[in-house]
Amino acid sequence: KAAPDGYTLLVAAPAFTTNMSLVKNIPYDAVKDFVAVSWLTDQPLFVTVHPSVPATNIPELIALLKANPDKYNYGTSGTGGPQHLFGEMFKTATGTRITHVPNKGAAPASTALLAGETQISFSTPTNTFPLVRAGKLRALAVSTAKRSVFGPDLATMGELGFSGFNYSSWIGVLAPAGTSREIVRRLYEAIAKVLSEKEIHDKFFTQGMDVIGSTPEAFAEFIKADVARSAKIVKDNAIQPE
Repeated sequence: KAAPDGYTLLVAAPAFTTNMSLVKNIPYDAVKDFVAVSWLTDQPLFVTVHPSVPATNIPELIALLKANPDKYNYGTSGTGGPQHLFGEMFKTATGTRITHVPNKGAAPASTALLAGETQISFSTPTNTFPLVRAGKLRALAVSTAKRSVFGPDLATMGELGFSGFNYSSWIGVLAPAGTSREIVRRLYEAIAKVLSEKEIHDKFFTQGMDVIGSTPEAFAEFIKADVARSAKIVKDNAIQPE
């Protein structure tokens, strides 16, 4: 409801689109009430397992899960978050049954995984690779359409035969509906200039994020698609808010 003058902006993440289908009587429409400015960053998620899981690749993991339905758990930072939605996408795509264990944040989820209380995770590079390098976890695949710079040797789900499988955690900037095209363009150009700076790029990289810096038009299309995709995942898996 802020004035569409370019001085009040929203920095949004996946909950912005997921809540459209997850939260009842939500007081905003992600598409109609906002104008996209730029998709800032993208963060891949990795299929990761505890060393006790006898699987060294995705086909072995799928075979194990199918042979042991509901035996294995996957932990997330909370219900309805990117890790949860990716986990449900994975289950649907692979025809497996894994029990979701929501935690109150990424740190408790990592602690439970390290302890073997959960055996599988779908988590970000910052939560995954320090533990993978230490030999405490095993990474098997990445969620995005292209291989990630954070794990270039890991195959994508698409490469493993799951076409159209592309999921990530993202951050973007939006303005109130009614913001003029001129203002949106000026904001986008300023953001693009900042994102081109090596120092900024490197800071995002240390947080496990790829810099995107998309145009307003590309981000608007992404928002529409993400609203629809999130709604399908929530509906197909009967996900309810905590």
